[in-house]
Amino acid sequence: MTVNWDLISKLVFPILTAVIIAAIAKRREDRPKLVTYLAHAAGFTVEAPAGQAGPAPQDAPPTSPAPAAPSQSGGGVHVHGIVVRNAGKKTAFEVRIGHNAKVHQYVIEPLVEHEVKASPVGGWEIVIPALVPNEQVRVSYLYFAPVTWLQVNTYTKSDEGFAQFLNVLPTPQPRRSLVVVFLIFFYVGVAASMYALISVAQWCFAVSHLLNGTVLR
Repeated sequence: MTVNWDLISKLVFPILTAVIIAAIAKRREDRPKLVTYLAHAAGFTVEAPAGQAGPAPQDAPPTSPAPAAPSQSGGGVHVHGIVVRNAGKKTAFEVRIGHNAKVHQYVIEPLVEHEVKASPVGGWEIVIPALVPNEQVRVSYLYFAPVTWLQVNTYTKSDEGFAQFLNVLPTPQPRRSLVVVFLIFFYVGVAASMYALISVAQWCFAVSHLLNGTVLR
């Protein structure tokens, strides 16, 4: 019985292409995707007014080490902020922002429900119960020298995994029409690759069949 590989390829090709495209789309869309990046960082030298002591420190996070107050002669004041965003298609639960060094104060914008906990591995965490798709928060910190922003944050993660740290550069956003064109070319490329693989398999089978027939003769 002769196998009609041309007919089989015509039947299998669209099925395999549809399965691969569906798997790619599901992997891209059906999960949360946490990303984080440094929003800003700056340092200031503050001189205390003559005859006045430096400002008294505010309350620090309850489980973090007590921050050092600036001296009466002023000192270095450092600030920085990070952005945490859920760029995926599903809600990220138990988002944890880990910290190592002490801070004088922090602010979360927009204000969302959160709590401060001691980390099991040391330091402290800001825990946000959930970030829905496309939701983001910015956490700004204030602290005094010699602490720098590199010593404050340690990790960002959720129940679904660690966040991806982005080195953000100002770039123009592509037009939606260009994104659509890119997706069309992407999926056409997937389909063409599948067709090429099936064609190569057919050719190999034909050559093998021809060689076997020649040997038998």
